[in-house]
Amino acid sequence: LPEDIREDPALKAIQNVDGLAKSYVHSQRMLGSDKVIVPSKYAEDQEWKSFFHKAGLPEEVKDYEVSGNSEVDQEFMDEYKKVSHGNNILPNQAQKMFDWYMEKATGESKRQEEEQAKVMDQSVKDLRGDWGGTYDSKIKAAQIAINHYGNDSLKKYLDDTGMGNDPNLIRIFSKVGE
Repeated sequence: LPEDIREDPALKAIQNVDGLAKSYVHSQRMLGSDKVIVPSKYAEDQEWKSFFHKAGLPEEVKDYEVSGNSEVDQEFMDEYKKVSHGNNILPNQAQKMFDWYMEKATGESKRQEEEQAKVMDQSVKDLRGDWGGTYDSKIKAAQIAINHYGNDSLKKYLDDTGMGNDPNLIRIFSKVGE
């Protein structure tokens, strides 16, 4: 053996040509055609892109398969796929992240609905406490004022923001309606 490799620790276990041949065949099997080399930390973007394509990242965003439910806005889903693909996130990873996000968003939405229901219940309690037996007539007066002086845009705003349940606004509209 040449002097420069004669003392290499990798060759210590090889005693003869037969052992060398077996070691070589075993090494080739370990390398295999389905193995990929992880780029170094100094690798260029193209080397990383190639690595991720070999690992399962589709070549094109349109081939990126991440699925949502029917409630998910298609524009949001397209943007999510584009960002995931651009950041070399493999499809199965992107799907798991998307599922996690949807679970959290659904939980947050339910929490907000529950909070809004509590606020509304408290508003009704406050107004009933203040108005007693005149509660129904004062609510009717507030509704009349909103219908008479407000437009569809105001009604939508009050509904969308929850401001229609604000006891202070209800009191004002009640006085206007009276």
